[in-house]
Amino acid sequence: MRVTFLGLGKMGCALVPRLLNAGHTVTVWNRNTVIAEKFAVQGAEVARSAADADEKDRLSRAIHAASIVAGFPEDDLFQRFHSLGPSDFRVDLYYPVLPKPRTDQILMIEVLISSGTDTDRNKDLVAALVEKLGEAGIDPNDIMVFFLETDRANGSFGGGRFAPPIALPRAMNTNPYCGCSSHQRRNGPRPR
Repeated sequence: MRVTFLGLGKMGCALVPRLLNAGHTVTVWNRNTVIAEKFAVQGAEVARSAADADEKDRLSRAIHAASIVAGFPEDDLFQRFHSLGPSDFRVDLYYPVLPKPRTDQILMIEVLISSGTDTDRNKDLVAALVEKLGEAGIDPNDIMVFFLETDRANGSFGGGRFAPPIALPRAMNTNPYCGCSSHQRRNGPRPR
């Protein structure tokens, strides 16, 4: 579950540690940043403003909805947000030949996918992201998506356990006389 606290009074200060310990994703914002930072050490995400916290939750819900539409499991929720200021990011507003310029609300999404993931699945995810983020008020010109392939053996999802490799279907030549040595052994030489 994803929970956001805007203001950390007595109740918030009591609930945040319990939610974090139970494994929930918690975003906090407080006028007194010292109080909010106390929970960052425990694993909470600290929003720079109340609006920032709300914006990230709205984007998170739209991105997750898009991944489900594209066929990814509902419990496949691994998101990381980095907010960059104007001096931290430069981009040509028209690249690569957009019909209108981007706004200053650019959203760059990097998707980690298993090596060998089908290109059509990536395209389905991009289409769903544009649709769901559009419903959340993001201009399609402002959505940039990049796929980063990784081998599941190169990281742990937790507990020191590595994810099992994904078995990709092997393309098999159905022509019994294709000329390869294994088909020749089974089927004899190609008829002439």
